Amino acid sequence: MGAVRSPPHPAEAGEPVARIGPNAIIQAAAALRVHHGVPVCEQVFGAAGLSHHLGSAPQTMVDEEDVVSLHQSLFRLLGPGEAAAIAREAGERTAVYLLQHRIPRMAQRVLSLLPASIAAGILCRAVGRHAWTFVGSGRFVAKRGDPLVLTIVAGPLGGPQEARASLCAYYAATLHGVMAGALARRVTSTFTLRTVDRMPACETILSIGDRAGSGLARQQQMPFCDG
Repeated sequence: MGAVRSPPHPAEAGEPVARIGPNAIIQAAAALRVHHGVPVCEQVFGAAGLSHHLGSAPQTMVDEEDVVSLHQSLFRLLGPGEAAAIAREAGERTAVYLLQHRIPRMAQRVLSLLPASIAAGILCRAVGRHAWTFVGSGRFVAKRGDPLVLTIVAGPLGGPQEARASLCAYYAATLHGVMAGALARRVTSTFTLRTVDRMPACETILSIGDRAGSGLARQQQMPFCDG
């Protein structure tokens, strides 16, 4: 099957930096507050130089480097395992937000009625058109088929090594949640940090199964390996 590649980041007059949607910040803060409490959340954001995002949650796209700094701070203060867990929940929360506010309910209904391969192709093209909102300076590549392979190359992943694993967990959980929710199907997924064109990349492999039952039961297998 053909691959879907995201277009370049749209040029905006006077914009000196790559930007990413604010959910990458907002949902990480929410996950931290739930699992570690407000003081730890404030400590993580403070160490990243992002305390201002707690006082007033960002309403517009944020600097790509802010997201990198946040994941670097998660790694340093919580360790790699807990950083990935927080990132994964932030991704799940981001997916819920996108399903509720960015993907029309009627479109989701139509996708859920189509054969899985057709619906996945339509959704991948839509995600590709809007990829600049979450990959920043990077790029998004979707290779349709069974399984479906979604790859984010560079962008925030091009930052410090210690931020990459949790960033990959965030991206993988978001993509998994959007696919499972919009297609109303059971999905299993794995994700891998690898190198593509000599640049760091996060590859998410998704297997799309039967239509989900009541409540959209989602299966998710997300081991991490550095390939």
